[in-house]
Amino acid sequence: MAFINSGKGFDKELNHEKMKERMDNMDASSYRLLVPKEIYKKVKIKAAQEGITIRSILINALHEYLKC
Repeated sequence: MAFINSGKGFDKELNHEKMKERMDNMDASSYRLLVPKEIYKKVKIKAAQEGITIRSILINALHEYLKC
C-alpha cells in the first residue's frame, strides 16, 4: 500500500474537541432569535475581544434567569 503525503496532518486532540462539541450540540434544542443589528454588532465585538462566543453568553444568561 502506498503512502500519499498530502501535507495535511491529523490532530487527534483537535478532532476530539470538535467531536465532543458536536455531541453536546446533539442534545440541544434550537430557537431562532431575532436581535437588532446594532445590539448584535456590539455583542459580537465585545465577545470577540473577550474570547467568548455569543452562544456561551446566551446560555449563561439563561442559567442566571433560571436561578431566580
